[in-house]
Amino acid sequence: VAVVLEGDLQDLLDSGESAARALTAAVDIADQDARWRWVAELRRERGFTAMALYDATGRPIVWDGDHQGDVPDEVRAGAVPYAYADRPLFSHLYLTEPLPGGRGTAVVAALLRSDLPGSLDAGGQDFASRIRARTGEEMRLSRAELAAGEGIWDLRLGDRTLFSVAVVRPSSTERLEAVREERGRWVGALVLAAWVILALASRGAPLQAEIGRAHV
Repeated sequence: VAVVLEGDLQDLLDSGESAARALTAAVDIADQDARWRWVAELRRERGFTAMALYDATGRPIVWDGDHQGDVPDEVRAGAVPYAYADRPLFSHLYLTEPLPGGRGTAVVAALLRSDLPGSLDAGGQDFASRIRARTGEEMRLSRAELAAGEGIWDLRLGDRTLFSVAVVRPSSTERLEAVREERGRWVGALVLAAWVILALASRGAPLQAEIGRAHV
């Protein structure tokens, strides 16, 4: 799990930095509609949650994508190259790049975690869901000082720890429930198979009887 996690986080950082650098070119597109289309295409191509340009005062110039909550002031101002925002239902990683001539900041946002229930969730597009799909392990992302669990791994950049990731082990009750569900699926499959066999056998019985009488 640690190898997958470390590799995927590094890939996320590398692709985010590259996307933020590419995004700065949008500031030189004069037409607003053309600029938005260019940013939207770049976001879809790079696979990030949201992209935006902010002017030197932190006001948005162009925006594309989905984002829950406010973008932190330090991100809009380009005060830090990386930032992590942890909210009750969502957490985001931000990567920033200054615009040429001090005209503002390019921002790329990646959804790291979504805790919305059922059909309201992010559709498996958050980072934690992708890790779970690959490894089968549940991840808990949090600020470093709040990290708790097994196999805690810190994302450190220089002397800063952006966030921590811990492996969440299921409780004994959850494990028992999972075993019961798995057994229930197997029993259901066996019952269905038995029913199909009996149905086919019962259909074949009259034909065998007719054949038997023909030979008498």
